[in-house]
Amino acid sequence: MDMTDKEFARQMKLISRSDKSGLKNIYTEYAPLIYSIAFSTLKNKEQSEDITSDFFLRLWNKADTYKQGFSHKAWMTRIVRNMCLDLLRRDSRVDFSLDSQESFDVADESKGIEDAYAENVGFEEALSLLPEAERQVINLRFMSDMTIVEIATALSLPQGTVAWRLRNALQRLKNSVKEGELL
Repeated sequence: MDMTDKEFARQMKLISRSDKSGLKNIYTEYAPLIYSIAFSTLKNKEQSEDITSDFFLRLWNKADTYKQGFSHKAWMTRIVRNMCLDLLRRDSRVDFSLDSQESFDVADESKGIEDAYAENVGFEEALSLLPEAERQVINLRFMSDMTIVEIATALSLPQGTVAWRLRNALQRLKNSVKEGELL
């Protein structure tokens, strides 16, 4: 099932009337996507599972506040990403700027986070230079351990497109390592 914005709005109306079938339909369609977004942000399986559960609980409790007219995928992505950033702020004492670019202002007692970030800066920087579509496929494939079929389903794309994006992204990353520089 490829849920349209209109179908999503119908499911949200069911939820707002306490009809669990609406939540079940949205969960079935989007749980892998929500988890992958959480995992690509948090890099932690347990926290990502918790955020995914909390996301659908929030959806159940706030269904009556949903306003149709925007891309439901973008709306859900924004919510889950904000939930993750809130968790990171609480747990890591990380200060994120308001311009949606994560900048780390780590407290002295959080030195471990700073060290981990510094070690991954090259890879993270290389990933950040990939086109968004390729970066998303890389994150879903390797961070969330999803198959091409699962990624295609989660993103509502043909499997060939997903495979092509994955191949291109891997080639760009391989070239950047071979050349000893970032893309």
